[in-house]
Amino acid sequence: MGNSPFDTYLSYFPLMELPVTVQYDDLYRYNRENDPVPDGLSDVFLVAHLDFVPDELTEFMPCFHFTGEGGMIHCVVWSGRLMRHSFYLMNYTPHGQFLSLAEVAGFYAVDQDVFQRMAHIGEDGDISIVETNLSTLESAVSIDHTTKWQLHISSDGEIHKRSVDW
Repeated sequence: MGNSPFDTYLSYFPLMELPVTVQYDDLYRYNRENDPVPDGLSDVFLVAHLDFVPDELTEFMPCFHFTGEGGMIHCVVWSGRLMRHSFYLMNYTPHGQFLSLAEVAGFYAVDQDVFQRMAHIGEDGDISIVETNLSTLESAVSIDHTTKWQLHISSDGEIHKRSVDW
């Protein structure tokens, strides 16, 4: 790695070999193994590109990165907010220009419902996501309360959602 601010930012995200599954319990491992990104770097490469406005209670934890087509850099970062804990995939050019982001895993609450989402990132970089409503009274996860979709990262860094049939 070089000495650019983006290289320094990326150094907080260990390189991960694919395939990998991302789910809520993974946070504990990343919290033990990784150091938080300093505010100055986080403000430039993370916070400025989020789809929400962090408040004083919002937390972030770098998880890992992997490289994709054309040297694109894909970082997975955890964000903790009130009633929403999320793993975000953030895509950058090799020089650190932000391209896109998507929430790929975690849990969140809407009214009385609690949802959990997990993602599997395949060797090709495509991401399969399963989300289930944990608020049902059933003792096991039901397909009736579960949705599945796939994300594909195009060569320009855009993320495209594809429906998946069961």
